Amino acid sequence: MRRLPFIFVLAFVAGCSGKVDQQKFDPLYRAGKAIESATSLGVNILKYRELVQDLATEVSIGNDRASSGREKKMVALFGEALAAYKDAETVWGTKLKATRSQLTVSEYPELGRIVSDYPINGLGVGPSFEFWPDPAIQVIWQRAGAKVRAAIAEYTGIPVPDLPEPK
Repeated sequence: MRRLPFIFVLAFVAGCSGKVDQQKFDPLYRAGKAIESATSLGVNILKYRELVQDLATEVSIGNDRASSGREKKMVALFGEALAAYKDAETVWGTKLKATRSQLTVSEYPELGRIVSDYPINGLGVGPSFEFWPDPAIQVIWQRAGAKVRAAIAEYTGIPVPDLPEPK
């Protein structure tokens, strides 16, 4: 009877720290790599939105499929990348409808959280904060790319060196 609890503990530990089932998560891996590559090389807004949607779909499916601790961590990292990519999409979409080259939080309140979550350079504080959208998008993409690389490290089991956070 004493062996039974030991077997359960062993099974639990193995399930939490085991390898990622790469076949099961290959579509998620590919969706993450696709958007990371596109944002580093150049992408138009329509293709970008398609890539964000693809990643969102695969993250949702990945949440349903993840069973081990490592798989859950990997999916969570892809989810954090997705959140950043969505934030960049918000800035980009706002840029396209804006009448000026700079964006202001008072004019577009939905940007308030985004500028507080990322080290975006600009002028002013609070609602009067004004910034240029293109560099802001790049800052957000850097953060998203770092999350994708961390997720890929979980997927492959090969650690990546710590990357500096964007300034």
